[in-house]
Order: sequence, then structure tokens, then C-alpha cells
Amino acid sequence: MAKKSGMLKPIEVRHTNPGATGHGGGIERFNREVRELLKGSKFETVDELNSFLKQKLASGELNSKLDVPRQQVDPVDQAQELCWQAMDAPSPARARKLYDEALSLDPDCTDALIYKAGRSKNLIHAVELLERAVLKAAGRLGGQAFFQKNTGHFWGITETRPYMRAKAALAETYVEAGRQLDAIAEYEHMLELCPNDNLGVRYILLGKYLRAAELHRSRRLLNSYEETSAMFLYARTVLAVLDQDLTTAKRVLGYAIRANPYVYEILARLRDEPLEEGPEFYSPGEESEAAMVLECLGEAFLSSPAVALWFHDQSVARGHRPKSPHLDIPLQ
Repeated sequence: MAKKSGMLKPIEVRHTNPGATGHGGGIERFNREVRELLKGSKFETVDELNSFLKQKLASGELNSKLDVPRQQVDPVDQAQELCWQAMDAPSPARARKLYDEALSLDPDCTDALIYKAGRSKNLIHAVELLERAVLKAAGRLGGQAFFQKNTGHFWGITETRPYMRAKAALAETYVEAGRQLDAIAEYEHMLELCPNDNLGVRYILLGKYLRAAELHRSRRLLNSYEETSAMFLYARTVLAVLDQDLTTAKRVLGYAIRANPYVYEILARLRDEPLEEGPEFYSPGEESEAAMVLECLGEAFLSSPAVALWFHDQSVARGHRPKSPHLDIPLQ
């Protein structure tokens, strides 16, 4: 089973807990302590590095650092520690209390501002909070010099993660506010900073490109990743239809159906009922993956009558009896 990016969930309540990305506070604390242990050490091989870490684990030195949160002196560090605890909090009430405490220590605490924006009932206010969070987080990282040195490695560097979470939350909120171009700019910048795309924003961006019939950008993004997932195969199918390359579209559709037939059933109007979706994980080839594909690419399917009609025609050609083609596709 694969883990969904937190940014792929339907936004009923916006990003209320930054830990919803699936990277909890315990993991980030672990990464920080490992980095501290490795400071000043040089290893000739990966095996040497692994041996060193195994030794620290076996001795209990690393575990002891994780079991008892480090006593921070700096209010900024104290606030971040509280946010990490909030990400793993056993209840929403406990998380809220910890985030509020973090903001009292550090009014510009990135993760706490993300949480506060997620609870705001005013979109304009939420956007303002998140724009502030992104700006302040960028400054705390070291500004332009840090970005020039580390572009391409964000997220892998633990201290960049609050900044990346803030950008993802801001992009989501731009979408809700109808500011599609601003959202696209945020997602593009995130991929520039982190080509490995640990937050899975390439899928969201791909849907935005296809919806806007940005064929060149769609093709460039698809070609940037050696990926044969159902998401990419259905995206390549839609791209070929929009590009009027119907021979390629038909060929790629065959691969896409084999990768996940449930997406095709929805698009070809062979079923109306919503797909089942797990809360956090998806399995390749299952309905949970199809729900994710439709969530990310749904607008691209809905915005093009040509695509809807083409899928209908393919269904007829395959001997199925689809319902009349229309754009009311049950994505959720």
C-alpha cells in the first residue's frame, strides 16, 4: 500500500493539522536528532554511515534523545517542539492547545500559523496568514543565500519542511479562493525546490495544467518523471486526446485500464456510485487509487467535452453500454 500525500485529500476543513501530510512530529524530531549526531562526522561509504547509526541505536543514545523532547531555550525552538507534539496529539483538542501555546511563544511559528489558517472561516484571512507564514519561514531559513545553495534539496533538509507545508497549504487556499494561477505558481516553485516531490504536488499541478489545456506544460511535467502510475497513464491519455493524437490516446488508455480499471468505469459512464476511498492510504489498482486519480485529474476530465465524448466513444467501441455522455462525473 502506498501512502497518500496529505495534499491530495478533499479539502472540507483546510489543512487543520500540518501533521496531516503523513510526516508526523516524531519523524521530524528523529531526523533532527540524526542530523545532530552526524555533525562533524565524515563517512567514506554508506555502509559506514549505517553502521554508525546502528551503533547509536543499539547503545540507546538516539532513542534517549527521542523519548524525552529536548529542552529548548529559544522560544522559536520551543514553539516548533510544541508543534511536533501537536502533530502526534491524541485528540484535536490537545492539538489545538499545543498550537495555541506555540503561537504564544512565537507569533510567527510556521506550523502553528498553518493550523490557525486551517481553522479560519474567512478565506481572505486564511490567505493572509499563510502568505505571512511563507514569508517569515523563508526569512528564517536564511533568505536568498539559503535558497540558492539548497534549491533542489528542500524537504530532505528537515528545517525546510514547515516552509514547504506552508506553501502547500497556501496553494490549496489559493485554489479555494479561485486564484488558480497563484496556486499553480506555488506548486511550480515547490517542484523547483524539491524535484523529488515528497508532498505529491506534481499530481495536483498536472490536473491544473490539463484543465487549462496547457499541453506543453503538461507534457514537460509528465516527461520529468519516469512514472507509469495510473495517474500518469490517464493523464497521458487525456493529453493525447487534447492534442488530437487519438491513436496514441487509444494505445495509452489500454495501459491505463490495466493499471486501474475503476477510473475508466467512472469516465466511460459505466457506473454512477462514488468510489470507496480509505482515509490515508491507497493501493495501486484499487478503488482507493482511482479516487485519488479522479480527485487530482477530475477537473481536467470535466472541463473538456471532447475528452468526455472520447471516453464515451471508447466505451461503445469496447462493446459496453455507457450512459449518455455528460459532465456530471461522481468524483467523490
